[in-house]
Amino acid sequence: MATDPVAIEKTVQALHPALISGRGVVFSCQESGKESWVLLQELERRHHPTGDGAGAVLMPMIDRRKSHAAPLSQWSPDERLSLESLAMGIAGEVEKAHQILLSRVCFLHPDTLPKEAGGELHRVQSRDMFLAGKLEIVGEWKRG
Repeated sequence: MATDPVAIEKTVQALHPALISGRGVVFSCQESGKESWVLLQELERRHHPTGDGAGAVLMPMIDRRKSHAAPLSQWSPDERLSLESLAMGIAGEVEKAHQILLSRVCFLHPDTLPKEAGGELHRVQSRDMFLAGKLEIVGEWKRG
């Protein structure tokens, strides 16, 4: 079965209002000699994380003490949600909908990913910038 990155990106961006529609890319790359799938996703400013890395929390939100193991679809946009919980929810939904295991989910500031002249995201340049360590990542989750 062929993998459609655009379909995966649409699935991801429909999961939570913190994820900017049309501002994320999925690509594969080689890591340690095997294929890995990576998601780079920009976050809405109004849901910008506080803190550093995967421990950051999307704000403004209310803490309702929901288990981090709850499926992403059970989270309300008004609830406090860690980037790690969001990333794990995304990875689970992508696996269920597309049979793809994401190796990494990286969250970025708005307007970070390069665009083509027509405004579309430039997937190859985004991948190259990620691999070269040239993107400012505000939160990252890595599988196992």
